[in-house]
Amino acid sequence: MPTTLRPATAGLLLELILLAPSLAYIQSSDTQSIETQPQETQSQETPARETPPLAALAGEYRREPVENGFHSGVLAAKQEKGEEILEWTNAAGVSFNLYPTDVCDVLKTGPREPYGDKAHAELFIERDGGRVFGFSLGNELFLRDGQRPPKLPADLAIPDTDEGLPGKGTIRRYDWFRKLWLEKRSRWFRHTARDQGAVVFLGDSITQGWGDEMGASFGPLKVANRGISGDTTRGMLLRLERDVLALHPRAVVMLMGTNDIEEGDDARQTAWNVREIVRRLVRHDPEMPILLCKVFPSSETMRRSAKDIRLINQLCTDDVKRIPQVTVIDTWSIFANENGDATRAEFPDLLHPNKLGYKKWADALRPALARLTATPSSPAEAGARAEGAGGDEQDRLEP
Repeated sequence: MPTTLRPATAGLLLELILLAPSLAYIQSSDTQSIETQPQETQSQETPARETPPLAALAGEYRREPVENGFHSGVLAAKQEKGEEILEWTNAAGVSFNLYPTDVCDVLKTGPREPYGDKAHAELFIERDGGRVFGFSLGNELFLRDGQRPPKLPADLAIPDTDEGLPGKGTIRRYDWFRKLWLEKRSRWFRHTARDQGAVVFLGDSITQGWGDEMGASFGPLKVANRGISGDTTRGMLLRLERDVLALHPRAVVMLMGTNDIEEGDDARQTAWNVREIVRRLVRHDPEMPILLCKVFPSSETMRRSAKDIRLINQLCTDDVKRIPQVTVIDTWSIFANENGDATRAEFPDLLHPNKLGYKKWADALRPALARLTATPSSPAEAGARAEGAGGDEQDRLEP
């Protein structure tokens, strides 16, 4: 949900703490507008550069689009204990400090030390090539006075009908979902160059809720979170090209299917979508590791029965078991109780994991991702693998 800056400092800090898991943690960026065709991606290598002096970022900014709440403010440079920092003051006069980090173009809200796990939000400097046009705080974009963001492709929005779209089953079109889908995909498009060569996490609210850095669970491994709350497997298939393949990922972690169950979609349709996503990933890069996580347990009270979840997990496992680059991660049995349901100790609402749940998920993934941490590759290498991919992916996929 969008961040709303409150009139009171205490309210502001509380809001930042509550929203921190979903606030943007952005790495080095060269957010040039990249023309990415639906069936063809381009290799982009992010050029090295340094964050500009903070004083160069000072000025007036306005939120885009302007909605409710305080939609404008000022960034000002100042000194604190000999360190150059920024101060953000909104139209209501509420201020907070922003401190530089060791990641290019990322600042964090204060106090300076110590940074806590959830007490600090991140501000990301938005660029279009060498032009700084604004910053992102949470899911909101603030534009520098007189600046406009790069033009976004029209196909980032959800199509109005299913006609001609790939996949089977439900594509959600609730008003809140359309808005969230467009907001997140617009931000990700601006960050395509920055996220080249990352390990991409593709999923729904469970993935989204882990945060842009996946809770810092994987050390120096470069990650990119492409989870959208409420998304279905067909929705993920629809956005695969721009949100995932355009990054030439080093690996892809997939967790999906729980919202298909809530919509009442047939399990075989869901499994077909998962297999099609895998097929396109293999086609893009026949050496890239794919980690398919089993659907987490939930509850009948959440319209996600253990029977339905087991069926989807079995169908998906059967469909990919002969694809060498796919590793199925058992993220069902590590959570399920004796009835096959989630427990409130790890899933307080019987759907979304808490800190303990995310830790167990990270522990399950870590062995499969360990060799990526030990042997990092560059975006150029990822692009070279993609360019060298042959046309025999169907032979690899079919039993």
